[in-house]
Amino acid sequence: MTAPEPIAPDPISLPASPDGWMEWLEERGRGSLRTAGDQVAALKEAEPADAAILQVWNDAAIALANAFAVTSLMSSVHPDPEVIATAETIEAEARRFSSDLHLDKDVFDQLSSAGRTIVIITHEPEVAARAKRLIRLVDGQIVEDNRQSPLHLPPVGAFAGRHAV
Repeated sequence: MTAPEPIAPDPISLPASPDGWMEWLEERGRGSLRTAGDQVAALKEAEPADAAILQVWNDAAIALANAFAVTSLMSSVHPDPEVIATAETIEAEARRFSSDLHLDKDVFDQLSSAGRTIVIITHEPEVAARAKRLIRLVDGQIVEDNRQSPLHLPPVGAFAGRHAV
């Protein structure tokens, strides 16, 4: 994977007429959400440890933030109830995308392969079992601190399938 050019959003150009807001919202809101999805798909298909992974992750985060910014603003200040409802719908789609993204083990495996330190707080034993290091807390105190795989290797169970380790 070759590092893609960083995403540079187009300057904001607001609709010239009231009839243009729905199209503008679709383009800026859902368009940014589609871009984030495309970036995440590219990240997941990259070879582990590819230098471009972090740039693609950054681009996905920027596109998702753009979707949130546009929809949050329009749902708060636009006078047209239809535009407000559409903005709220797209914002809910962006929240679902964000939740799914932050639960995607393949994404975290890729980020880890690129040398990223990832901290996950979970009550799920199957999620904790994949960590390179597991620190268990009880009442705010460390009761267990285990290295489960060496730092230079992928997390336990990473890359099952296409990039099997």
